[in-house]
Amino acid sequence: RIPSVDSDPQNPQILYAATNQGVARSMDGGGTWECPISPMTGGHMVVATRENQPGSVYTGSTGIVEWSMNNGVDWQTSEIDPSLGDSGPDISDIAFDPLDSSRLFAATAKYDYGLGLGIGDLYISSDNAQTWDSMQLGLQVNAVETTVREGETLVYAGVGDNFQASVAGGIYRWTENTEWTQMGLADEIVNVIAIHPEDPDIIYVGLARGPSVSGSWRPIYRTSNGGLVWEQVSLDIDDGVVEAIIFDPNDPNSIIVSAYNQLFKSINGGATWLEIYEGRYGETFMALHIPITPSSGQALQEKSSPDIGRTSSKLTYLGTSMGLYKGIPEIFNTFLPIIEN
Repeated sequence: RIPSVDSDPQNPQILYAATNQGVARSMDGGGTWECPISPMTGGHMVVATRENQPGSVYTGSTGIVEWSMNNGVDWQTSEIDPSLGDSGPDISDIAFDPLDSSRLFAATAKYDYGLGLGIGDLYISSDNAQTWDSMQLGLQVNAVETTVREGETLVYAGVGDNFQASVAGGIYRWTENTEWTQMGLADEIVNVIAIHPEDPDIIYVGLARGPSVSGSWRPIYRTSNGGLVWEQVSLDIDDGVVEAIIFDPNDPNSIIVSAYNQLFKSINGGATWLEIYEGRYGETFMALHIPITPSSGQALQEKSSPDIGRTSSKLTYLGTSMGLYKGIPEIFNTFLPIIEN
């Protein structure tokens, strides 16, 4: 089970994957793996690297954040909320402040069987994960993303409870000056957020839904004005939850969506979509990652022709409930396993 995958921003051969056994690391592009490499074993939901800090990797488990500044050789840990300790909510997502290298955000979410509902919050650290403070959102946070507009950091949080439809959902935005503002989709469970890498006003969100609803639906919304107005994307999903939406960092007109065991792709900024890959029966697609091409211009990711259905970069990684796969654009719509359960 691979719910999250990322790579070193300066060396795409260094890969990290969150797994049921802990954090796994490959130094050779997925050829060989070591797991676990961090102090906490057991299930991890997220692994993330900071773009402007080569060697950094952050991850989390129940109530604990772990990080390394030397590619996972040495680790530090901190409790997200010392009053809860390691019984606190799961770390569901991590995002970084693009303007402050010491500041990051951790989303937490967990189903509380005693209360019969999801609990969580968004936490902020201003000392590179050493200590954390609640941002007082007070809701189960499924996703967090950051961007910059006019010299100010904006934080978007996707919230909603899969088990209690009556609990407030939607997307919230935080800034230093305004703190939290509800930005719409209040009746929806926002599971995924993706922000255009060059235009902070273009945002896509993917939805989850309660277990009582099934069948084909359109679970993706987008905005072109920072969340003031949302429109439903004309992409029909057979079933399931939207688990990942990514912009290709090397070609932002290219967008990939994973839902249940299907991959969909647009090469024209979301105007049209095509299913490009379908997994095995019972398999759930969970994570997508396209490494950033280094600024040196080295052709670590060769652009492919603008054919819909082909990835625009040579490397695309897909994490699923059955393992981790590498997309091979030279062989149309093919993903080869590099970790299998």
